[in-house]
Amino acid sequence: MIIRLFAWLGFFAATCFADTVEQAKHAGKAETRPSLLRLSDRTELNLPARLDDLRKELAAPLHERSLRDKSRTAVADREADLAGGYALEIGDDKAAQRLEASVEDFHRFMSVCMGVGHSPQGYKITAECGDPAGCPCDATEAFHLSVAPSGCRVTARDAEGLRRALIFLEDEMT
Repeated sequence: MIIRLFAWLGFFAATCFADTVEQAKHAGKAETRPSLLRLSDRTELNLPARLDDLRKELAAPLHERSLRDKSRTAVADREADLAGGYALEIGDDKAAQRLEASVEDFHRFMSVCMGVGHSPQGYKITAECGDPAGCPCDATEAFHLSVAPSGCRVTARDAEGLRRALIFLEDEMT
């Protein structure tokens, strides 16, 4: 995807350069190497539809629509039941400060995409710093996730591991 975007941007720049060179030739000016700053002379950019859709998608809020099938219920002993809401707790104050934006993003994901509210009596999600079981000592962003019917516990060495775990949980719910 990124390679395609760079290839398109290269084509786009080459097309713009060619247009300004042609304009210079027709005006009787000496041919000079055009710069991207001259793009402001163009009145309208006609982006291919797919690229325009990509631009709109990237500009849109991250969590904007429900992804939850409300008719589906959690499979007993295999999935967390979030019908009563959820309670996210970060056990380390220093990590909680570093995770402020990630926690806000997680709350927005849960409310908008999953249709589940934050509730102190809800399914407990506890995130704490420590040694994640089964992870190599030098693994960055490593975390261990333990899931039970009453709640789940995330253990990571640092805030970056906890951040990765929150993103993993979002991915698993979609």
